[in-house]
Formats: sequence, structure tokens, C-alpha cells
Amino acid sequence: DLIVDLSQDFKQFGGSVAEIIAVGSIVNTLTQLDDIKRVKILVEGEELIGPSGEPRGFMTSFGEEPGNQTETTDVILYFSNKNADKLIGEKRKIPAVPDEDREEFIKKVLEELIAGPNESGHYPTVPKEVVVISVQIDNGIAVIDFSEEMHTKHWGGAAGESMTINSVANTLTEFDFIQKVRILVNQNPLAIEHIILEDPVERNEEIIEK
Repeated sequence: DLIVDLSQDFKQFGGSVAEIIAVGSIVNTLTQLDDIKRVKILVEGEELIGPSGEPRGFMTSFGEEPGNQTETTDVILYFSNKNADKLIGEKRKIPAVPDEDREEFIKKVLEELIAGPNESGHYPTVPKEVVVISVQIDNGIAVIDFSEEMHTKHWGGAAGESMTINSVANTLTEFDFIQKVRILVNQNPLAIEHIILEDPVERNEEIIEK
């Protein structure tokens, strides 16, 4: 049994999926070592609390139990390059499949986008404090409602605004059931700094770095 004590920053997850992935990555990485079978995570001396409201306790490797295998989907998330003039695709596995619940699946994809890039040279396009309030998909148009942090925590600038809009639109239009994306903030059109985004946005291939 191994006990790991982490700082308070560990709890700043970009949603429930990000939390599961963070916990699972620690547990699965450490239980690869021959002498470690179970891992307990503490945050500044206190046990990490799970979604049930109870401490997670000691955890074995995720996905080992029969019937507990989680289907995953390979997705491409679009992040900014260093100059904030092009988007760079980054492959990621999402622990869900779109056939089960497309709107819930897209919410998980967006939470991964908000969590930020894993690869060097890729830069975030959405503030990590942003929460996905709702996702609705109708006739090929995805309507995404983000929390107010999309406005209050955004770094601003025309380039930053463009990276945010296009990264969300291009990430979601990777899926054949989405052709356009309408971005809202607390049910109002996105208005970071330079434009009020009234209409749905289409995919922008020209902004993708080749």
C-alpha cells in the first residue's frame, strides 16, 4: 500500500472526467511497480473525496476488474501554437463513446479541451476555470453554454479570442454529427472582447497548422 500526499492544486479539475483521468493516471502509473498494489491519495493530509462524498480510500489499478472496462474514443483537440495564429491538433483518448449519449460525450470532449494540452509547444485556448453548463445538438448544430469564467478569466486580445472560437469549433466538427457550433456564455452569445458571436461557427481548416 502506498499513500501519496499532494498539494491543494491537485483538486483544480476541469470537470468530473478530468478528475477520474487524473486519479486513474496516478493509480495506474504507480501500481505498475511490482511492490505497489494499492494507492491512497491525500490532499494536504486529507483523504481525496470521491463523487459519492466518501473518501476514495485505497485504490487498485483502474479497469482491472472484469466487466469494468471503459470504452474509449480517439479524438483530436485543437490547441494554440506559440504565436496564437494557428491551431495544432493533439490526439487524446476520451473514456466514452458518442453512440451512448452524444451530448454527454461532447461535454467530456470539451472538458478535456479545457483541461489543456499535454504536449509541449501547444497552448490552452480556454481558461481552465471554465465549466461546461450544457450541450445541445440539433440538426448538426451543437449549442454549447459555458460558465461566466469564459469571459471573466479569458486573457483577451483578438488572437486569443480567435483561438478560443476556432479551437472549440474545430474540435467539435471533427465529429460527423456536428457541422456548426454556437457558443454561449450563461445563455448569452460569446463576447470576449472584439465580437459578439451571434451565429453558429463552421469549421476553419485554414487556421490548422499543417
